[in-house]
Amino acid sequence: MNNTATEISCHNVCAGKIKVPTDKEVSALTEMRNIKSKVKAIRENIKLLNESGDEDARAGISEMESELARYKNKWKEWQQRHKEAVRERMIILGHEE
Repeated sequence: MNNTATEISCHNVCAGKIKVPTDKEVSALTEMRNIKSKVKAIRENIKLLNESGDEDARAGISEMESELARYKNKWKEWQQRHKEAVRERMIILGHEE
């Protein structure tokens, strides 16, 4: 076990305050939920603009698609943070090294 894992383990387990899911996991999941709701709203707007047949809407759709790409990258970042938080919890609980 490395120093970081030992410090994490001792800090949470020795104090008897391990929460499942951990605060880091909850934070990551909350942020992912927020991203998901924003993406859903953007997709609905794109669908409505496509259905309207308005040629001026093309610029707006393009901007929204760029925003979707940014949210996709954010999603990947938060997904990785969640995986790290889960791994950290598993180390604390002694299920992983």
